[in-house]
Amino acid sequence: MAKRVNDPLEYSSDAIRHMNLSIKRLRRRGDPTYQQVLDKLIRCCDEDGFNCGSLGCRFCRERAQASFAWSVSRGWRKKRELYSWTLVPADGWVEYDKIDEFDLKAFVRRHQAKLKRILPSGTRIAGGVDFSLNVFENGDRWWQVHLHFLVATDFDCDTEKLLRKRYPTDSDLAISTPVVRKVILVGCVFTNAAYCLKAYYTKRSIFIADPAKGGSGNRTGEGQTLPANADELLQLALSKYRVTDALFLIGLKRMRSSDPANIRLRRTGGTTCSSSE
Repeated sequence: MAKRVNDPLEYSSDAIRHMNLSIKRLRRRGDPTYQQVLDKLIRCCDEDGFNCGSLGCRFCRERAQASFAWSVSRGWRKKRELYSWTLVPADGWVEYDKIDEFDLKAFVRRHQAKLKRILPSGTRIAGGVDFSLNVFENGDRWWQVHLHFLVATDFDCDTEKLLRKRYPTDSDLAISTPVVRKVILVGCVFTNAAYCLKAYYTKRSIFIADPAKGGSGNRTGEGQTLPANADELLQLALSKYRVTDALFLIGLKRMRSSDPANIRLRRTGGTTCSSSE
């Protein structure tokens, strides 16, 4: 199944391969419950001008990712540096077979409210929700839903302390690094913004380092390809959401568009992000 002609975005070879596999898996499944999902994916691949806008569609995720990254990089192009944050909350731990029961919209609302109680007034955040399959010692497996976002201003010490207090480590849930902060240069904004709104999701392997070899504590292997069954399970769970439901915004909102994967941001006060800085 080839990429649509006249499409403004050149989809990655991985996206094309993933869409083809997704359609083949759904056809083999033969479950009428997911017939509508299958029909939308086929139309998204074959029909010019049709974009299903589903979070379960790799093409629409890739289009939304590029649009989001462009909007953020344009909006904050005059900043000398930005701050990248990753938050791994305990309520993002989801049993492997229950990912379909996870409420993405409630998760976003919950953590927007949580951060608004901590952050200084006027703080603007642009980011998204990420899904990772965590596997411990090639045995226990679960989903860890977490957040990536960019901020134009650094948090003061008190704010950062509160943030780290609200997102603590939890050894029972294998959350050893719940808060990660990085400084990024403006020239790297597009790449980092694209990372915040993922087009694809990965597996993270966790294992205990061998003391006999000089290791201690947990070690992880990140960025691994999802196994076929896990990928299908996640895709079907996400197919009930719009691609924009994965956005995590504070002080910003998406401007209306007839294209479900077109993401232009503006301040909640009304100014477009691309002209606000």
